[in-house]
Formats: sequence, structure tokens, C-alpha cells
Amino acid sequence: MAADNLDIFRKVIFRLPRLRDTFKLVVATGLLYGLIIFLLFTDRIDIAYEPLLAPLIGLFLFILPSVLASEAYSFSLPEYPRKWGYFLSVVNQLIIFLFTVLISLAGSFEVAWNIIWLGVSTLYASNFFILVLSNGPQYIKRISLLSILQPALILAGFHLILGSYFQITLTAYLFNLLVVLATGLALLTAFYLTEFLIGSNTPEISIFGLATALLQNRQEKLDLGRKVRPDVQTLKVENRSGLKTFLAPWVHPGPIQGFGGGKITTDIIEELNEDGEGFFLHVPSCHQMDPSDPGDSSKILEASEEVDKSSKASHLIKKDYGFCCFYGRRLGEQKIVYMEFEGFDDYDAAIFQEVIDKEDVLLIDLHNQTKSSNGKEMRYGTIKAEKARESLLDFIDELDDQELYNYRAGIDISADENPSMAMVEETGGQRTVIFGFEGNDTSQDILNLREDLGNHFDHALLFTTDTHASVHDLASKKHVDEKEMRQVIENAEKDVSEASTGFSVAKAQEMQFLCDDYFGIIHSINILVRLLPIALLFLYLLLVFWLL
Repeated sequence: MAADNLDIFRKVIFRLPRLRDTFKLVVATGLLYGLIIFLLFTDRIDIAYEPLLAPLIGLFLFILPSVLASEAYSFSLPEYPRKWGYFLSVVNQLIIFLFTVLISLAGSFEVAWNIIWLGVSTLYASNFFILVLSNGPQYIKRISLLSILQPALILAGFHLILGSYFQITLTAYLFNLLVVLATGLALLTAFYLTEFLIGSNTPEISIFGLATALLQNRQEKLDLGRKVRPDVQTLKVENRSGLKTFLAPWVHPGPIQGFGGGKITTDIIEELNEDGEGFFLHVPSCHQMDPSDPGDSSKILEASEEVDKSSKASHLIKKDYGFCCFYGRRLGEQKIVYMEFEGFDDYDAAIFQEVIDKEDVLLIDLHNQTKSSNGKEMRYGTIKAEKARESLLDFIDELDDQELYNYRAGIDISADENPSMAMVEETGGQRTVIFGFEGNDTSQDILNLREDLGNHFDHALLFTTDTHASVHDLASKKHVDEKEMRQVIENAEKDVSEASTGFSVAKAQEMQFLCDDYFGIIHSINILVRLLPIALLFLYLLLVFWLL
């Protein structure tokens, strides 16, 4: 999700005031709007106004409709937070106030009457759209009725204060309510048409359901893709402080939580640290490899196996191939390789799976790009992909010739709110550090830390897990900072001792990868963000021309 969208989401979701404060705002703005309207209409209508009329306008046009509608939303829609309903009412108060100002500028009663119904229809459309997006299409019929509640209460308040004075009949109200009902039918048609068109790409899911899951921080299972049994590589390191387990499954952490997958890195890290210590490592992969069932992390954990460990390891060597760079060392008879590519952050896994033996080589994508890097996906069969394979095979050949030394290592894993880890390794007088955290991009502070560590270690490698978590987690900016990361590294240095290490590979139980269906989701989102606003704008313009 783009940074701009995250910023908008952060402002809307994370900066909503508390329910108590929002309720106070409903009352305060209602009274303020009531006073302004009283002053606007005092000289325009030949009626004996009393000072008490100002708070009555605020009460019957703004406060009571807002409170009753907000309570009805939370009572009738089981997962809709009350503070969301009250905040929606605050927005709707502003809509009604602005239309009331327009009414005060109208040159005749007929024009004012049409503006009233345009305002009521706008209020209905606002309620309908926001409630469907916030609660999901399964409640769309209920929402179509709930959305009329606040407009109906405002009309009742209007009649109590002014309607009887103008002798507006019940028939006039009922006739114009047909306009609101027509608006509702048009909105229902627009929603169902959008779902129908999107369903041509992804027939098994509702794009509005996914949007609701994102807003409510709820993870949805996507019944899409193809059945796969992915490889899971297990790296284990044991020293004086105990055994640490690192899982490197050949899956991608997935689309953002709510679109399936997403929370897999968090679940694995939490499970590994319940009865032991461990972390998640990211293999070169792309979104088509995402296991879309939120429960698939348990299958990956079950695939973890015991390993044959060696107490010998080579130096960590580095080789730069221009557009890519590899780091690696021998671990006894096995090899571990870390990769960095310029301009890429996702890879078609087949590029590398076809040329390595996973019993012999553990390949880790450091995925340490900054948010602004805008990395692309490396596709199978391209010139870059062929060069990447050739470079990797050349580097693996170089590792075969490396001399082995006694292996020492120290590890510290923090699995708290912002999971992170560091491993300091010593082989034949060489000191290296690999450190990283659960995240999707790196900050400049962490990059500066890596540069500083390069002055104290022969090599300093930085990685992220490429977590896709939830939009709530990403927008909350809860990421490990430089001070926390430095402390984890210092703890790992203190833990350095004689160690042994090795890895194994096993097949996980059957799960579903999104594969090409992922592109169907993306195409659906693109349709949604373009088609629906255009359709709603077109319908609203028709409504304006109809009434005015």
C-alpha cells in the first residue's frame, strides 16, 4: 500500500477521538450550527423567533438525529465501533449545516425545498457508502434501511420547527422521499455492478469484504490459488545459551493482512519464542507464493525438523556482481548465502529454486530496501534473471573452496512488540554481524547503524522479514528504532561462545498459493478505486440536475 494511503489511513483510524470526546463534539457542533442557522434565518422568515429556538434547532436538527443514528449503527451492526458511528455523525452534521447555508441563500421557497432534498439524499448516500465500506456487503440490506434513519429524524425535526409553519403536507414529504429511495436504489446498483465486474477477475471473493477486513483489522481467508507443498528450511544454531531456530519457508509473507497471508511472519516468530527462541528468514519470493489461509503458519512450524550441526564454518565472503551482491559462508558441508539486488525487492522463486539444492544451500533475501526504493519484481526467463542465476552459481562455486575454522556465535532475539534479532559470528579471526527485524522496509537510522557497525565488524548485514502484517500495524509506525537494535546487537556480542550450526529442508503440509489469482485481486482493486468513485460521482450529478 502506498505511503500516501497509509498516511490517510493513519489520520482516519488512529486519530479518531475517543467516544467521550466525539460525543462532546456532536453536542458542541450541534449547538453551534443551531445558533448560526438561527441567525441566518431570523431576517428571512416572517416568524416570531424566540432565543430558545436556537438550541432547539441544534437539538432537533443535529444532536438528537446524530446520537440516535449512532446508537442504532452500533446496535444493529455487530462489529461497528460506537466511536466510528459518532464520528460519522459529526461529518454528517457538517454536510447538513453546509446545505442549510445554501438554503439560506436560495432566492425562492421552491429552490430551497429542492436543496433540502438534495441535502437529505447526500446524507443518505454518505451513510450508505461509509457503512457498507466499514461493515461489509453482507449487511448491505440492513444498511440501506439504517442509512435513512438520520435523514428521517432531521426531516421530523425540520417539520416540528418550520414545516408546520409553512404548512408542508405529509404527501409532500412522502413524494420527495421517493428521491431518497431512488438514490438508495442507484447506490445498490452501483455496488452490485462493481462487485459483478470485479467478480470476473476474482469470483470467489468480495472486494468490499476485503476492504472491510482491512478497516476492522480482521484477516480473511482467500479461497484462491493452487495447492502446493512448499519447502521449509530450518536453520539451527546452538551455543552456551541454548538452541535457536530460524525458519526460512519458501513462501512469501504475502499481501497485506486482510488480503490473506500477511501475518505469517508474526505468527511464526511468536510460536518459535513460546517454548524456545527463534526468528523468521525471508527467501527470494514474490506475492504469487503467498499462502492465503491465515492458519498456514502452523503448517510451516510443523515442517521444522532436527538438523545435523557442524562446529566448523568458513569466513563470510562477499562478491559484487554489479547489479547484485552475495554474502556467504560454508557451514560444515553446507552453505548459507545472503543476497542483495539493486532495483528489485521481489523475485519469481523459480529463478533460484531451479539452480540450488536446498539440502546444500540456504538462500536468504536480505530485503533491506528503504520505503522510497520502489523495487520491482524479477520475472523468470528475463535477461536479469539469467544473470542472477549465473552469478549465484558462480558464488556458490567460490564457497566450495573456503577454508573451515572453529565456529563461534552469539545470538539475541527480542520477540516483544517490535521483534528483532542479531547474530554475531567469529570464524578464524573474522567477526561479522547479521541483524534485522520484523518489518517491510528500513529507516535511515538503521542504515546508518549498519554503516557504523561496518567499522567494528568485518561485515555487517541487515535484513527484514518483509512482513505484510496489517495496515493498522504499518500505519502505527511501530518499528524497531536504532537504540533498541543496538542493544540487541550488544547482547548478541556478550553471548558469543563455541557454537554449532546447520540446516535441513522438509515439505510442509498442503496449502494454497495465490499464484496468478493474486493479479486478479490487484486488477479488482484497480477497478474498484477507479470505477466506483466515477460511478458515484456520475449518479450524484444526475441527482443534482434532477432536483435543481
